[in-house]
Amino acid sequence: MLKISTFITVLVIAGTVASTAEAHRMSAFYNSSFYRNQGRQSAQPCHNDKRHNLEEAFARARERRLAELRAERAQAAALAAKRARLAAIAQKKAAAAKQAAKTAAVQTTSGNATNVAKKSDQLPVSTASNATATPTQTAAAAPQTCRRYSAASDAVIEIPCQ
Repeated sequence: MLKISTFITVLVIAGTVASTAEAHRMSAFYNSSFYRNQGRQSAQPCHNDKRHNLEEAFARARERRLAELRAERAQAAALAAKRARLAAIAQKKAAAAKQAAKTAAVQTTSGNATNVAKKSDQLPVSTASNATATPTQTAAAAPQTCRRYSAASDAVIEIPCQ
């Protein structure tokens, strides 16, 4: 019985001590912000976070490097296009020079002098030596020449009629 009475006495004393402490605001634990917030920490402003600042700095540096790489690639592409244009122009000039040389070689190796006329002129032409002869002598003496368009020289040339 002594044990039960001791237990009840301890409970009564503890209750009075606790109520006295709460009445006089002596309980620091129950009045603390930890107890009031139920263990949650207060929010930290993100601009004070050093890790966040470092991540932003790394992101800015990465974007800067990517922009530099894009600029270098664009410049290289522009230079390649310019080289291709210049090569095409050089090929066109070489082809034109080759064609001009070929045309000049054909004109010099043809032996007879060809008269180049306009495209619209396609009438038969007689030579000056045949103009004084009679028509029967002209047909027997020299073949009649006709004017035809030549795609190679891009003009009308005189050739013997057939």
